[in-house]
Amino acid sequence: MKCRRQVDPKLYRSNIQAWRTISSAEGIRGIFTGWSPTFFGYCVQGGLKYGGYEFFKKFYSDLAGPEKAARYKTAIYLAGSASAEFIADIALCPLESVKVRMQTTIPPEFKGTTEGLKSVVEKEGFGGLYKGLYPLWGRQIPCKYSSCPGEGLRGRRVCGAEC
Repeated sequence: MKCRRQVDPKLYRSNIQAWRTISSAEGIRGIFTGWSPTFFGYCVQGGLKYGGYEFFKKFYSDLAGPEKAARYKTAIYLAGSASAEFIADIALCPLESVKVRMQTTIPPEFKGTTEGLKSVVEKEGFGGLYKGLYPLWGRQIPCKYSSCPGEGLRGRRVCGAEC
């Protein structure tokens, strides 16, 4: 519903009207269009992001050495977080691409994740799955910085905010 309203703001007057229109035209399945690529995409992205953060935090700390790692802890954690997000978004992007295409076409262009992935690759090649990668990075990486620069800093005062 959100994606459809973003593509065509005049399509529905309100969220309630959108829910009613979609559910009467497409059934309950229409309300949940795109749930599978969303679920699988964010499972993969979450695993890579949090696992990658721990990996890069240690990797960059080891590169810096114990003394500099302690002194530049925040910068190292931010770099680890950004590196993990960068890689996790590469895994998320194909599934996010399918989700958006499912949610913005009426009726949905694909019935499921696998069908969507195959269809995009057949029509546009593998690169078609990554058309939204730069905007995804532009949204996700700065967002990671704005929330908290690392789980390891939780409870410490960082950048003027309690994490």
